[in-house]
Amino acid sequence: MTTTLTLDPNDLNGLDAALAALDDDVLIRLHQVTASLMEAREEAALPAAVLESVRETLAEDGITLEPKSVEFFTTEWENGFFWCDSEATVTFADGSTTTVDLDGTEAEDALTDHASWQDRLTGSDRLTVTFDPPAALMA
Repeated sequence: MTTTLTLDPNDLNGLDAALAALDDDVLIRLHQVTASLMEAREEAALPAAVLESVRETLAEDGITLEPKSVEFFTTEWENGFFWCDSEATVTFADGSTTTVDLDGTEAEDALTDHASWQDRLTGSDRLTVTFDPPAALMA
């Protein structure tokens, strides 16, 4: 059976009813596809969010060097491991480093989202966010 679902992005009234009419297999597949799309968008946006927050934090400390990358390690909370945004290591083009606290910044939210859709973070995981080219690399 083929089901056609047309969505008007300017008018999503009736979306709940249209989705409720779909069978479970289709809903599961839609969930997988939309979750994957959101993760890809968030992954692509992560370097820019981290860079903006790092620049703001460095400026508050009077540091004008341009960051090359930032490394995060994990910290354990009651509900699992997350990226520690309060002790991020910034590396500059000249190889020097400094530690910044990104708690309360846009990067904190982006890092929390990133950690929440990783399969299983552990206490030994590291995330390196680079800016040229923009990337988020886990090790």
